[in-house]
Amino acid sequence: MPTVSSRSSAKLAKLARTTLATAIAASGVIAGSVFSAGTAHAVTTGDSIVNTAAGQLGNAACGNGGRGYYASGTGQSNSCSGGQEAHAWCADFVGWVWARNGVQNLGVLNDLANSLQTYGNNNGTLGSTPHVGDAVFFHPSGYSTGYTTYDHVAIVSAVNSDGTIDWIGGNQGSSPGYVTRNTRMPGAVGSKEWSVNGVNVHLAGYIRPVGGQAAVQRGDLFHEVRDPWGSWSGFAAVNGYAGAPSFNASQEAITSTPDKSTQTLAAGNDGNLYHTARYANGSWTGWAPLAGYDGAPNFSAKSFSIAGMPNGDAQVLAVGNDGGIYFNTRLVSGSWQGWSKVGDWGARKVAITAMPNGDAQILIIGNDGLVYHNIHFANGTWQGWNGVAGYGGAASFAANSISLAGMPNGDAQLVAVGNDGNVYHSIRQANGSWQGWGPVAGVGSATNFAASSIGITSTPNGDSQLVAVGNDGIAYHNARFYGGSWQGWGSLGFGAVNVAIAGVADGSSQVLATHG
Repeated sequence: MPTVSSRSSAKLAKLARTTLATAIAASGVIAGSVFSAGTAHAVTTGDSIVNTAAGQLGNAACGNGGRGYYASGTGQSNSCSGGQEAHAWCADFVGWVWARNGVQNLGVLNDLANSLQTYGNNNGTLGSTPHVGDAVFFHPSGYSTGYTTYDHVAIVSAVNSDGTIDWIGGNQGSSPGYVTRNTRMPGAVGSKEWSVNGVNVHLAGYIRPVGGQAAVQRGDLFHEVRDPWGSWSGFAAVNGYAGAPSFNASQEAITSTPDKSTQTLAAGNDGNLYHTARYANGSWTGWAPLAGYDGAPNFSAKSFSIAGMPNGDAQVLAVGNDGGIYFNTRLVSGSWQGWSKVGDWGARKVAITAMPNGDAQILIIGNDGLVYHNIHFANGTWQGWNGVAGYGGAASFAANSISLAGMPNGDAQLVAVGNDGNVYHSIRQANGSWQGWGPVAGVGSATNFAASSIGITSTPNGDSQLVAVGNDGIAYHNARFYGGSWQGWGSLGFGAVNVAIAGVADGSSQVLATHG
C-alpha cells in the first residue's frame, strides 16, 4: 500500500495538500494527451481532463513549462515560486487541469483540498460513485466528522471493473512532490488508502466537474488567453458557423487591433474562409464567410494570414485555390474592401504583420519552397518580392512554415520551420538590414526545436511570444525577451496540427489551435 512521505504527524490537521507515495512511479513527462496527434474519435470531458493530467506526469511544483499550477480567476496561488515549490499543491493541480478543460464555477477553489468539497457542495456534485475526470478526496481518520480539511485531492483517471480506481495527483511521492499515478486503489468511500505515522487515510468522496469540453474531435478550433503576467486561461472550444457547437478547421489565423479586440480567420471543413471577431469583453461576433474574388460567393483558401493595423483596419493575405496570392482589407468600420491579386506570383504559404508606421511586412513560401519578403506600404504601393537568405551561408531559405511579428521599435522578427524540420529565428531591422537566421533551442538540453507549425507575435513591452506544434504533436509556447534572451519552450498540454498567436494592446496574448 502507498504511504505518505515525510510530513510530520503534528501537521495532519493541515494535510489539505500533503504528498502520497505512488503505486507506480512516473518514468518522466508524458508528451501526449487526449489532444494528441492522430486522434480522430470524439472524447468526453472526463477523457480530456485525464489526458491533460497525464501530460504532466513526472513534473514537480514548477511543471507546466516552469509556469507551475493553479486555476486563474480563483483563490488559488501558484504552486511555483522562484523555481521552487511554493506550498503543498495537490488542489492547485486539480484546479489547473479542470480549468484547462473548460470546467465551470471554479471561483470557490483555493490552495486547500477542502475547497474542492466546497465546489461539490455548491454545485450538487458530491457523491460516492466515481467517474473518469472526477476529483477524488481523502481524509485522515481520528478527527471529528465536523473537521472538513481533507488531506489530499487527485483526479480519477480510471474506474476499473473490480471496484478499484486509478488516480493522477499533484504533490505526490517523496518530497518534493510530483505528478504521479496510483493504480488499482480501493474505490469505495470509507476505504483505507494509505497510512502515515500510524494514521489511516480514507477515501472520502468524489466531486464531478460542471461543464467542460466534451466530445472534442480532430479539427475542432480552440482559443486560449495568456494574461500579461504569464497565466493561462485554459483552452476553450470556439463555436462554429451556422449554429454548429464547434468550428471544424483546417487552419487558422489571429491578430489584434488597437481596440484590444482580436480578428480571427479560419478555413472551415467546406474549404471556405470565415471571419469572426472577439471583443475585449470576451464576446464573439460569430463567423461569417468571406466573399470570393471575381464575384464568387466564397473565398476558398490554401493559406492565409491577418494583420491588425495601427489605424484599426485588418489586412489579409491569402493563397486562393488557384495558387495566386490575394490581398484584402477589413476596414475599421467592419466592411471589406474586396480581394485583389498581388501580381502573378504564386505561393504555398503566406504570413503578414503590421508595422508601427502603418506598413505591412509579408513573408511567403513560394512555389519553389523558398522564403520571400515584401512590404505593402501605408500608401498602398508594394516594394516587390525579394528572396530571403538562408542559414549557414546558404543563398536562400527553404522552409515549411513561416510567421513574422512587427515590433514596437520598427524591427520585424521572423520565425520559420526550415526544411530540416527545425525552428529558426531572424530579425529584419528597422533600417532594412537582416540579422540572419539562428536556430531556436529545443526543450531541455535539445539543441534544436523541431516543429510542424510556428507562430510569433509582439507585445507592447518589446517581447515576442511564440507558439509551435512540436514534432510530438503538442502545442508549445516560448518567449523572446526584449533583451534577446529566451524563456524556453513549455508545453501547453494540447495536441494540435496548427497554432497561431496574437499580442493584444493590454499585454496579453491570444492563441488559436486546431486540435489534431
